[in-house]
Amino acid sequence: AMLNYLPLSNVIIKWTDNAGIVYSSNTDSIPSDSYFQILSVEDYQKNENNQTTKKLHVKFKCSLFHANSIVQIDNGDAVIAVSYK
Repeated sequence: AMLNYLPLSNVIIKWTDNAGIVYSSNTDSIPSDSYFQILSVEDYQKNENNQTTKKLHVKFKCSLFHANSIVQIDNGDAVIAVSYK
């Protein structure tokens, strides 16, 4: 397995709840055990700008903040597509 841990300071995770409130990890209060792990990378389809994309399977743990509210994500798992130049 590909164990590619990144410090969360290099990645910003945002989540919008049903009311439209955006929670973000972009803060100085991130717990030290937060992480962003890339499990796999695959070639994916071109995007609307005809740019090459990669499909990433990622796992993450972090706290997301909005004002005085906190959302804790202990076992985040997502598949995302990214383009690059």
